[in-house]
Amino acid sequence: MQRRIRLLVSVLLTASVTGCVAIPDYAPGKQLINLVPSLIGKDSSLLVESLSQPHDEVWVNDTKHVTWRHLQLVGECRLSIANKGGKIVSVHWSGPLTGCHYLEAKIKELHLNN
Repeated sequence: MQRRIRLLVSVLLTASVTGCVAIPDYAPGKQLINLVPSLIGKDSSLLVESLSQPHDEVWVNDTKHVTWRHLQLVGECRLSIANKGGKIVSVHWSGPLTGCHYLEAKIKELHLNN
């Protein structure tokens, strides 16, 4: 019993310190996590057109950083990309584990992940 408690405490402590949490494969948010890395190297203009006007646009040197926010009942979904020369060079996604269905649908619609 003490081992289980120690293990649970160590997992919680590790998650709180590192910010890392394991997401089970069946979680709805897992699909967007799998789609997002496949955007790297793709043409950014199609994604920008599909998701409409971004909430933030910032230029850092010759790289454009763009962020979209989409409110859901259980929280905010945020997708940020950095593009250089029209190609996506970096992607960051954050949102609830229940998924970001709007962003998932838009990315799938474009078939950018193929």
